[in-house]
Amino acid sequence: MDLFDMKEKMSVQALFYTIFAHFKIEKNYALLNPMNIKQKKYCELFLLFVHNNYSRLDLSIQEIAESLNLAPAYLSQVIKKEIGVPPVQYLKDHRLQQARIVLKTSEKTVYEVAEEVGYSNVDSFSRAFKHKFGVSPTIFRSAKKKLIFY
Repeated sequence: MDLFDMKEKMSVQALFYTIFAHFKIEKNYALLNPMNIKQKKYCELFLLFVHNNYSRLDLSIQEIAESLNLAPAYLSQVIKKEIGVPPVQYLKDHRLQQARIVLKTSEKTVYEVAEEVGYSNVDSFSRAFKHKFGVSPTIFRSAKKKLIFY
């Protein structure tokens, strides 16, 4: 290989790296879009708020949105986009997951568990639990004693 071929090869390689770097920079720029960063931050704050307050009976998406100085509709849009479910559904699912943990690890009554995870009505809690996990909280608890976990 003579000097001219080597220069040409290096030139083509340099051009390739330049083009590749351009696409990589464009990709990173898209990831660093200020709107994307804001939406991710809103999502993180929403998740933090829910994880710290899910047990409150009066917790609402309206309150969470107001605490973030956002319109509830906009917060719903952002949360749906970022985590794939509307905020109300996320809150409900989180409460039910926490209820599963409490039922597995404590001897609290179903009523106490319902209250602990933010349900004021034990019947609506039981219906939601059964809909989510396929069994009632009472059956789930008895299965726990037999070492069968769902």
